[in-house]
Amino acid sequence: MATNKKNKSQHKELFRIGDIAERISLEAHVLRYWEKEFKDFLDPIKIGSRKRLYTLTDLETFSSIKHLLYHERFTLDGARKQLANFKPKSNTLFDDPPKVVNSDTKQDATKELEELKSFLGEVRLELLNLREYLLRPRKSKYHSRNLL
Repeated sequence: MATNKKNKSQHKELFRIGDIAERISLEAHVLRYWEKEFKDFLDPIKIGSRKRLYTLTDLETFSSIKHLLYHERFTLDGARKQLANFKPKSNTLFDDPPKVVNSDTKQDATKELEELKSFLGEVRLELLNLREYLLRPRKSKYHSRNLL
């Protein structure tokens, strides 16, 4: 049974540049350019001198770059700064020591979580009411007329 290369690369969470270009609706040459411009944030696996494979993290980074440049309208420098503020330099969990959390921070976080939980509960109720309204049977205005 033959399997195509695209399915193999996706199964291992490795993507060719064409796969990524298709997923985020851009041309491959744009991604190659971004790879040069954002080399601190992208780390493709290079096979030989011309082929690259990208990880799921790279795919997410490309998507973030697209959002920053096309939707948020950042310059290349501005997008780099935004990525530096939000993206860790390493993919490992244990590079940075754990941060100390004091009781005030915990109380603030707990309060914010409770407020968010309450808000989401209200949104849920509104969505349930909307769903009920939309599923309610209605008479069409055309049924009441005699069209013959």
